Amino acid sequence: MPILTFGTEAQKARYLPRLCDGRSFGANGASEPEAGSDIFSMTTRAVRGGDRWVLNGRKVWITGGPIADVFLCFATTDPSKGVLGITAFLINRDTPGFHVVREIPKLGMRTAPMGELVFEDCELPAENLLGREGRGARIFNAALEWERGAILASVVGTMRRQLDRCIQQARTRKQFGQPIGKFQSVSNRIVDMMTRLETSRWMIQRYAWLKQEGKDATIAASMAKLHVSECFVQNSLDAVRIFGASVTLSRGAWSAMSATAWGASSSPAPTTSSATSSPSTCGSDRWMSTRPVGLIASKTWAWKKSTAQKGKEPRFRSPGRRGG
Repeated sequence: MPILTFGTEAQKARYLPRLCDGRSFGANGASEPEAGSDIFSMTTRAVRGGDRWVLNGRKVWITGGPIADVFLCFATTDPSKGVLGITAFLINRDTPGFHVVREIPKLGMRTAPMGELVFEDCELPAENLLGREGRGARIFNAALEWERGAILASVVGTMRRQLDRCIQQARTRKQFGQPIGKFQSVSNRIVDMMTRLETSRWMIQRYAWLKQEGKDATIAASMAKLHVSECFVQNSLDAVRIFGASVTLSRGAWSAMSATAWGASSSPAPTTSSATSSPSTCGSDRWMSTRPVGLIASKTWAWKKSTAQKGKEPRFRSPGRRGG
């Protein structure tokens, strides 16, 4: 979309046909080791010499970096101008001085590889400049707005798949003589998952409508990104709880889903509920020791068991008192 919106006719003819039919793959290079959320404090430098630009610097967390053929990269042409000194460039993968130095391993979303880029006296012809010099911030924001919408639309589809499979699991898996969907803790989770799915779908559709009408969708895209990403994490965690221990043992889609959910959340990996787990999983000391209260319970149970074996009645002492 940045090439379609800001590119010259020559740039559109050169890049768009291959990007549209899948023969080429693009990536967006903006983040740096010290410029993440504060993206416009980037230090990658572009210096003009005649009809060419020379770039030096480093980019990290570049989605698609290991497999992309063309990169939209941002560099500062005048650090004293701050955000007005940012400029955008189109760079082919085989450009001398441009290197994809490594693929960054991730916990989840491994089908979208992430890489690190290095520019070492990377020379670009003037025609590789996208838009005008100093207009990189506008191009970046426009690209990010489209990117958020495209990414979130696929997330809503994944959330729908999660919900369908959880409903099927709740209907077919039985514990204590009835489907686990009969347990309120399970049915409540499914209701919450559906609510998050429908609110996320509405926010994406509102964003898409604004783009269709040619209206500013900056705030709508940001709101949708926040809401949908949080809902996706929570729905993934709820799905893990509904499926119980089978998720941790599987090497298939549910295992990858749980890894993605835990990687996107600062919360610890969830333990399975008693309604959906096998007795051996719920009753093990290892399960109880994952939480402080569980650790206390496991040690108390072990102490009571040892005293019972000796024929003694367990007695509890108040803290700070001696004797019985």
